Amino acid sequence: MALPLNETGIPPTALEQRICNAYPNKPIEDKFDFLMGCDQAKYDRNVLFCEIAHKCSNFRSLSERNKFIYFMSASDMIISIVVQFISKHLP
Repeated sequence: MALPLNETGIPPTALEQRICNAYPNKPIEDKFDFLMGCDQAKYDRNVLFCEIAHKCSNFRSLSERNKFIYFMSASDMIISIVVQFISKHLP
């Protein structure tokens, strides 16, 4: 089930701010899909996972859903790594 964009209490992001660099005609519908499933970000996502695995020893054993939850609830250090990944792939 897709997470609503505003489930976290943060106002929804405008459509023009949810456009993927790789697929400009397809808005990013869901935070989970963007972080965990974007084919164009596969290499960078692997780098991201390696960086986080160095800081969280059981990260690789987590399900995709639990990795996502970890991203959304992690320390500032982890969040800054995730933000760098996101910034690289959004306009």
